Amino acid sequence: MEAGIKPGRTGNSYNLMAKVSKEYLAGLIDGEGSISVFNYTDSNGVCVSVEMTNSDKRLVEIFLQYGGTISIRESGYDTERYGNKVIYRWVANSRRASRLLMDIKPFLIRLKEKAIIALRIIRKVQENKSRKPLSTKRIRELQKLKKLFYA
Repeated sequence: MEAGIKPGRTGNSYNLMAKVSKEYLAGLIDGEGSISVFNYTDSNGVCVSVEMTNSDKRLVEIFLQYGGTISIRESGYDTERYGNKVIYRWVANSRRASRLLMDIKPFLIRLKEKAIIALRIIRKVQENKSRKPLSTKRIRELQKLKKLFYA
């Protein structure tokens, strides 16, 4: 059995219904994933994105328990050496990203500080429950957090 993966009811260690430890998920994100913050062009707000990319589909599918989407593409990287591998990319934004980051934050090493700032950004965005355009003050707060994120 793979480290960090508990078998599901069918005994298949990669069954999507399998329970995966939060420590294992944190290790995958720390090693193969990323956390990003980008601007919304229409509202001057920001969005948090968490992604995991790997050529092993099973490792990427584990993250579907948090929602998000998986896209598939062929690798153009060093095809002479590695061949044309298929690359799987899981992405979750904002609310779904928040759920994952809350679960794995205590176990992150490389991306822990980014996760903390990303969660602050998500909370600030979610405080705007009215869905009205963000105030100038809120936009400044979010942009300041984004600068801190990329510092």
